[in-house]
Order: sequence, then C-alpha cells, then structure tokens
Amino acid sequence: MLSDGSSPDSTDPVTASKHHLSSDAAPDAPPAHLISNRTTVIGLVLSLGLCIIAVHVSFPSLIPVQLTILALVLALLLSIMGVRALGETDLNPVSGISKLTQLLFALVTPTTGPAARNSVIINLLAGAISESAALQAGDLMQDLKTGHLLGAAPSAQFWGQIIGSAVGAVISAGVYKLYTRVYEIPGGMFQVPTGYVWVFTARLVTGKGLPPMVAEWAAGAAVVFAIGTAVRAWGNIRKQKGLAGWWVDWIPGGIAVAVGESSCLSPKLYGTISASP
Repeated sequence: MLSDGSSPDSTDPVTASKHHLSSDAAPDAPPAHLISNRTTVIGLVLSLGLCIIAVHVSFPSLIPVQLTILALVLALLLSIMGVRALGETDLNPVSGISKLTQLLFALVTPTTGPAARNSVIINLLAGAISESAALQAGDLMQDLKTGHLLGAAPSAQFWGQIIGSAVGAVISAGVYKLYTRVYEIPGGMFQVPTGYVWVFTARLVTGKGLPPMVAEWAAGAAVVFAIGTAVRAWGNIRKQKGLAGWWVDWIPGGIAVAVGESSCLSPKLYGTISASP
C-alpha cells in the first residue's frame, strides 16, 4: 500500500507513475557490465588530445591551439544540450548547435587586422567540432538506450562503438576521396546546399551582416529560457517526490522552441540558397 492508501497496482496512471518515480530504480546493468570511471576519463582525455592533433595536422597554422580547446569545451557542453533535446523532442538540433558555436566564436575571433584572414575558417572549424560532438553523442545515447531496452551489456556496446568509430572514420574519408575523384564537389550533381549555409553563416557572424539588437535579443531569450528550464527541473523534482507538478508540462522548453524554429527556417534557407544564381 502507498502512503495515500492506494495500491501500487492501481489502474490510475497518475498514481502508478508517481509510485514508479518515487521508488528506488533498479540498476541499469550489473556492475561487471558497466564502464568504469577510469576508462571513461582516459578515453575522454585521449579523444580530446587526438582531436587537437588531427585539427592542427589537417589545418596547420590556421587555428590557434587555444581556440581549438575552446571549441572542444563548447562541444562538451553543447553535446549535453543535444542529448537533452533528443530525449525531449526526438530530434537532435545539431545544425542549431553548430550555429550557436559559430556565433560564440565570432566574439573571440579577430575580425580586423592580419589575424582576421582566417576568421571564416576558424569559425567553420569550431562549428564543425561542436556539430560532430553533438551528433555522435546523440547517436551513441540512442544506441545505449536501445541496448538497455534489449538487455545488452553497456561494456560490449562501448567497445563496439570504439571499433566502429575507428573503422568508420577511415572508410568515410576514403569514400569521400573516391567521390571527389569522380565528381566535382560542389558541382551540378552534388551542390552541397548545407555547405553554403555554413559558409554564409561564418561570413555573416564574422562581418557586419547581423541586424541591429541581435545580441540584446539573444541575451534576453537565453535568460528567459534558462529560468524556464530551471523551473521545469524543479517541477520534475517535485513530481518525483509525489508532489503536485501538473504545471510543468505547460512551461515551454527553450530547446523545443529552438528546434521548432530551426525546423521551419532550415528548408526555407536551403531553398533560397539553392535557387540563388
């Protein structure tokens, strides 16, 4: 019997949900099937170091090391945002996340003087790092959730993901080189409209093309939706404790609003760019 006198097996879905949320959740997997914190930390450090080396080998003298590290820090934080959005909306807004990084990097990238000649390339690289991180984080979390539902061991999935990532990185680069040998990219068959969106965004945020009051509007929206997210989190904690929290579902989430805007605007942007001479 519950504290309110009802049975855990009650047909009332609200009562059943409250009991499920307030009860001690079972462990996700046996301890022997989990990845240790030591393995996680070592893998994170090695992957970050490998990313820094790869960027500076592929693009020597184009982006400073400190900006690469900043891009990785933003990628780690924005990956959490991407995973949360994926869980709440079933859509990972990687395109919006990359544009957010491009906007933030416009504040730290020189736009005048000799150092400004690489500002567009730096902006593109920072956005690419963030988008790749958010995309991979969302895909891996979906894999782990599917494995959890099927009862698969997280450790086996982890090593499978490591092997697949290593092999996939080499194969994808080789396939791209094959395409570029046969087709002109961008060209008549492969116009790559998303690439134009990236380039135009980089040129826009590193130049003087943004409308007035954009910074003020963005700061205001960030404050409003940060407060909304905090209130939603507080309400969910109340619901887990069995307290009233019916109003939580009526508070709009900033991520969901942003996903709705980007989903409506992206096709229009792609169509406009593709139709332009």
